[in-house]
Amino acid sequence: MDRDPVAAIIAYNRPFRGRYSILLRQKIDRMIQGPFRFFRGTYHLFADDIAAGRFDPWTTDNPFTTVEIPIVGDIHSENYGTYRAASGAIQYDINDYDESSVGTFGTDCKRAASSLFLAAYAARRSLPEATEICASFVATYVDALLAFARGKNAGKFGYDDRHPPPSDALRHRLETVGQVTRSHFIETVTRFRKGRRTFTRGPRLFDLKPEHLRQARRLLEGYRAAFAKELGEKDGFLEALDIAGRVAGCGSLGRLRYVALLEGEGSRKAHNVILEFKEALPSAYDVACGRKIDRRGRAEQVTLAARRMQTRSNRFLGYAVDGHASFQVREIGPRDARLSWDQIAKIKELDELGEIYARLLAKAHAKADQATAGKGAGVRRIADSLKGREQVFIKRVTAFALGYSEQVEEDQRRLVAKRKEVERALLG
Repeated sequence: MDRDPVAAIIAYNRPFRGRYSILLRQKIDRMIQGPFRFFRGTYHLFADDIAAGRFDPWTTDNPFTTVEIPIVGDIHSENYGTYRAASGAIQYDINDYDESSVGTFGTDCKRAASSLFLAAYAARRSLPEATEICASFVATYVDALLAFARGKNAGKFGYDDRHPPPSDALRHRLETVGQVTRSHFIETVTRFRKGRRTFTRGPRLFDLKPEHLRQARRLLEGYRAAFAKELGEKDGFLEALDIAGRVAGCGSLGRLRYVALLEGEGSRKAHNVILEFKEALPSAYDVACGRKIDRRGRAEQVTLAARRMQTRSNRFLGYAVDGHASFQVREIGPRDARLSWDQIAKIKELDELGEIYARLLAKAHAKADQATAGKGAGVRRIADSLKGREQVFIKRVTAFALGYSEQVEEDQRRLVAKRKEVERALLG
């Protein structure tokens, strides 16, 4: 098999070289830490493996492998989290659509199941137990998708602070973020001096190069022109007080990511709003499939995917365009939180958590497919193909997850062994 994961990592990240060395250095450091973080940082490897049909003997033409619907793409256990919905509720849902695309529903199931297996095995669960957690995830997904195909309203399904998920860890997370005030959140990342509030620079926030600062200002102006009327806020609400670069994530490290501190409802009481502008890049799956790429329209595609897949989205969700580049826009606020990898590994009821993830993924697929021209025809075809073959699909996806997880561990070991080579290529 002609596959060199280290060379692929270098090739994928080389376009980011020369921007901000801190971003690629942190990315390498995080992927070195273990298989799960490596998995987070290398969706492009997974996408290429899926497109090439590697690690999966199930390549015959059937609705499992030929019916395409909107997919999340880079779906894993850390891409679920809380945020403030437009209704004001604290929503718990899938919250990252950077790699969203169109593909088979099994593609998302395989990645999510592999993520859960890595989490379970790293948490020192036995092989049978880790396997059962994966199988439970897939079985729950199938049950939920069949229910949505039969007419259950995917647009009304979801979890929030009023209707929390059946998990003590997630209920606690919702309760915790619900207690954080906007002023407290703003004060943790800013300082107020001489009547003006600015970001506090540190490990996660840094000064931008002049050309990037100018771009960020153009993007904010473009966002304001496109979305100010929809937001309906008073004059001055979207005025920028400060703009910085932001370090966050793993797979997306290297992309340009700006944060703008806005006046909001007033700086003196720290009632500001923070918007993030994140560089939109073509989905690695689209690239692997050789599809036509539209960088200028990519952020709008990602924004549309989020709106279609989430039960309710944040009111500031949008996009902005600068030349041939486009950026996704979202609020960074006090209601944003997720279970980190370390926290997930400590949860006793991982099967319960996996089932919640499965229902939300099935909801995302059904809700987004309903918004297409076929109005849910893809999900109905998938449901028809699953009838009487549910166990076949569960076994196939679970088997893929176990095999691919081992490949991830091997790939990560190769990265560790060639770390210096990667650092020379990407950091100079």
